Amino acid sequence: MKKKNKTQKNNFFSLSKLDKVVFKIEEYLIIFFTSVALLTGCLQVIFRYVFNWGVTWSETAFVISTIVAMFIAGSRAIRDDQHISVDVFVLLFRKKIQNFLIKLSYSLFLILCIYYFFAGLEFVKFSKIMDIISPETGVKEWIFYSTIPFAMTLFSIRLFLKIFQNKSELSMDRKIKNFTKSDE
Repeated sequence: MKKKNKTQKNNFFSLSKLDKVVFKIEEYLIIFFTSVALLTGCLQVIFRYVFNWGVTWSETAFVISTIVAMFIAGSRAIRDDQHISVDVFVLLFRKKIQNFLIKLSYSLFLILCIYYFFAGLEFVKFSKIMDIISPETGVKEWIFYSTIPFAMTLFSIRLFLKIFQNKSELSMDRKIKNFTKSDE
């Protein structure tokens, strides 16, 4: 019996380490892409209104950087239980059933993300074959479209961690605490 508990602890700690690594990666990427968007937006305003000159690729760079930052922030929202969910229904049941329903919803969400990953990958492949180049940036479009499989990978990692995390961290009480904490 001790071996099983030790194995469960090792699995939990390895999942905890994976969570910390993904957290740091997300943190740096959010800072990077948000900074790129902010810098690009500010420079475009300065160029346009101070120098009466503009850069054709700045709007695209701003939009893509913002989208990527928001996708990564969406992954962080999954980690912190801040994503969109229907929690009222789950509250009608006992804790055991609540935990089952929460895991079921995460599993269905994971299946959807895996589907979007492969659909996004197919679109990236199609864009590569078509060799589409953005007229504003001169960059191949498949690079921009690859943000979908990238984001779905982050979402899937987060959902996998949610499904296999410690049961005590999965209850609706935690979700309610996070919800009330965000209101303050």
